[in-house]
Amino acid sequence: MRKKSTLQVARRQARIIALKVIFENSLVNHNVEDIIYRYFSEEKDKGFDQKFAEKLIYGALNRKEEIDSIISQLAPAWPIDQMSYVDLAILRIAIFELLYDNSDTSSSIVISEAVEISKTYGSESSFKLINGILGNAISLKSGKI
Repeated sequence: MRKKSTLQVARRQARIIALKVIFENSLVNHNVEDIIYRYFSEEKDKGFDQKFAEKLIYGALNRKEEIDSIISQLAPAWPIDQMSYVDLAILRIAIFELLYDNSDTSSSIVISEAVEISKTYGSESSFKLINGILGNAISLKSGKI
């Protein structure tokens, strides 16, 4: 098994922090700036990519309605209001990264990261739902849907 690079670890931590911020904002509607400040302060020693975390947080939140519409289209059997907040936060971040972020991260890495994070923070079956929806998002991106 290949050891993860420092950048991969920093980005994984950034995705986890983005998940926590978006989750808390969705669940209890605390001010995003306050949540970000708290998590960035608490996690400062974990070596996360702060700029990447901010890009994911603001990107996913600024496009929330558009992303939620895409999720609804890709998973009609799972209404948004019946999804867990954790699964929804992971999906919002990953769909932002897949469809709107122009970085150099490959689609397979985005999906793999979302699935792995869902195995830690989601329910037993979260990873299946997330993998399926994100696989469909790739088809949407390539014009196959």
